[in-house]
Amino acid sequence: MPEDPSDGLPLIDDRGLGIRVGYDVHPAEDGSLEPIGEGMSVTPGDPRRLHPYVRPVKYGGNGKHPVWKIEIRKLPDALKFTPDDSHPDHGVLEPAHEMSVTEFREHIARTRTEWVKDD
Repeated sequence: MPEDPSDGLPLIDDRGLGIRVGYDVHPAEDGSLEPIGEGMSVTPGDPRRLHPYVRPVKYGGNGKHPVWKIEIRKLPDALKFTPDDSHPDHGVLEPAHEMSVTEFREHIARTRTEWVKDD
């Protein structure tokens, strides 16, 4: 995930600490999101499990950005981690209950200071 050069924390954007509508999440007709296994992609555990194109060179990949970690217990009640049952190297940070895309983005952004860069 890209680092914000202004403060060294994760960059909040669609390809960093955030989501892409129509790709990561698919809102209902009323614009709401439900906890259905869609959200910000994450890789639990070992960074070597990341896809090679995002895995940093120090872990044998081609990625240009650092790896960031967050403890599940530091997630706010509005967010939850859901493992991908079909791909053990993948999971999502998703809404814990129905909310709008804007609310979901705001909840993700509020976790920004809880992410720790893996040096």
